[in-house]
Amino acid sequence: MKYPKISEYVKAIQNAGANLGRLAHLSPVLDDHEEPYHMSGDSSVVFKMQDKSTGNFYVLKCFTIDPKELSDVHLQNADEQNMTESSNSSSVKFLEKELLVYSRKKEKKYPVELMEWVDEESMGAFLAADEELLTVATDEELNEAIIDEFGVKYRKDGRKLLEAPHELDGSYSIRKGTKIICDMAFYDCKSLSSLVIPDSVIGIGYGAFEGCSSLRSLVIPDSVTNLNGNPFCKWDGELKCLSPYFIYDNKVLFDKDKSTIISFRDKDTTSYVIPDRVSGIGSGAFYDCKFLESLIIPDSVTYIGYYAFGGCKSLKSLVLPDSVTSIGAWAFSQCILLSCVVLPDNIARIEDNVFDCCASLNDIVLPDSVTRIGNAAFSYCSSLSNIVIPNGVTSIGTWAFSGCSSLSNIILPDSVTRIGNAAFVGCSSLKSIVIPNGVTRIGTWTFLYCCSLSNIVIPDSVTRIGSIAFQFCYSLSTISIPDSVTRIGGRAFHDCYFPNDLKQELISRFGEKIFE
Repeated sequence: MKYPKISEYVKAIQNAGANLGRLAHLSPVLDDHEEPYHMSGDSSVVFKMQDKSTGNFYVLKCFTIDPKELSDVHLQNADEQNMTESSNSSSVKFLEKELLVYSRKKEKKYPVELMEWVDEESMGAFLAADEELLTVATDEELNEAIIDEFGVKYRKDGRKLLEAPHELDGSYSIRKGTKIICDMAFYDCKSLSSLVIPDSVIGIGYGAFEGCSSLRSLVIPDSVTNLNGNPFCKWDGELKCLSPYFIYDNKVLFDKDKSTIISFRDKDTTSYVIPDRVSGIGSGAFYDCKFLESLIIPDSVTYIGYYAFGGCKSLKSLVLPDSVTSIGAWAFSQCILLSCVVLPDNIARIEDNVFDCCASLNDIVLPDSVTRIGNAAFSYCSSLSNIVIPNGVTSIGTWAFSGCSSLSNIILPDSVTRIGNAAFVGCSSLKSIVIPNGVTRIGTWTFLYCCSLSNIVIPDSVTRIGSIAFQFCYSLSTISIPDSVTRIGGRAFHDCYFPNDLKQELISRFGEKIFE
């Protein structure tokens, strides 16, 4: 999900009373130009706010990148109903879907963080807190990087290790003074056999050591306070943790109070019961646990991070308790034996690629709370033959059901107003479909290679049909295009065997290009 620009946040805060939810009692403090007083950084912007009923001041942080890229702590503390204290600071509160912002021609609610205002320094420190721990290596940082004699790239101030070359071999000592090891920093350094992390390092990024197949051991120094997701996914060496901010117990790495699983490292186990006190399963926590067949998740768990169970190729079924309110993108991607999933009753979104390539998935019920099905959410679920889309779903993402070759029946409710490009490409068993009345566009490649599709109902709300939309729909011998449709893209009906009179009628309306 793309986040708003700073200028868009400024406009939203100018009318804070209307755009804030639970914090609508706060008003922006204005600068000399009568604009909301704010400071900005690489990943966020902070505003000075006041509760005029009490006179108290606050600092409100808005994000310009996904807060999940900063740390799982934001997702861990997201709560749809309550303000919760962040583990970063007892005075910081995270609120999900709090600020309504007009961005990219549509309105949407975005998360914020709130803390009490102390002085100008505290406002700057609050802004810098995430900047200091940001584990993403930006293009600008890479372009301006300094490169040591081993080819390892550091940010020009030396505070971040950005990227190591795949050819790095033997032993390597990270420069003293380095604060951050970025996401995927040592990715696929297959010949790296030894790595020394200095005690200046405070943060390590997601997948930092993925594919380091010759690296036999690693020590997390006591200086490390932040791990962004699972830095150790797809790395099987021996781990030792000296940091008091984390607990390594029976091959499972937790945060210091054991409320979040960061890295499950018992790669040979076939079953696991998550402890009752765990509230979060971090990003990539169980990634590539190939032998894990069964898992029990307690009702203390509220969130599951992105890629959390990706590549768990032996996992066969899963029950997610109703306590879970957030499931990250790619969470169950490539769980090729997963046949049955029970979803919680209160999730609002099926995120992008969440069940991508779950080739055995044939039994899943979407709860009524779902309003959006993300891009490629069920792509290549080749055993999925039937799915009910609940009333309330408004958007079906790009490639959402692509490659679902067994899908023979799907009913789209009237609440659906958007169907993404290629949403049903390769659904070779799909026989009929009714496009809901609110849909205005059938996009590019939407029904490409739906070779069993023989019946489709297009409402008069549709004004445009994209290129290659029905190409290779061999069984589609008739179609009624309403007068509302003013444009059809090239090859939209290529290799559709319409009667000649219907074909000539459509050519007269939209041109020969739709069949070429």
